[in-house]
Amino acid sequence: MHHGHQEDVALTDIYDVLQQDYGVSEDCAEQMRRAECQAEIDFCQPRHTGIALYRMAKALNRKVVLISDMYLDRDTITAMLHRWGVKDWDDFFLSNEQNALKWNGKLYRCALETLAIQPRRMLHIGDNWSNDY
Repeated sequence: MHHGHQEDVALTDIYDVLQQDYGVSEDCAEQMRRAECQAEIDFCQPRHTGIALYRMAKALNRKVVLISDMYLDRDTITAMLHRWGVKDWDDFFLSNEQNALKWNGKLYRCALETLAIQPRRMLHIGDNWSNDY
């Protein structure tokens, strides 16, 4: 894809390329994008341990911040989380919005800077060793 110095890709970028490079009409691309987002919402499965830890942190009145390397948009991810009862987080850092990724540390640094906290004040609970460590 033709993104210059862009670090992460959003779903809209993918469908822009389908239009520009493959001649897919704007209407068709938008219908496909919406269908993909709805399929993600419909077929996502919860990580029950993660939800339990989320609820525990909320019950302990801890600040809960979501940090995700993901091409999907915020609204789709929010709908997926709401479907499984995950709501009311304190902040959300999404790689394709911040143009920064977890796996190389940039998205974590962005979150720490925005939250104005030191790394030792954050406990990260992840599900993907290669991206989360």
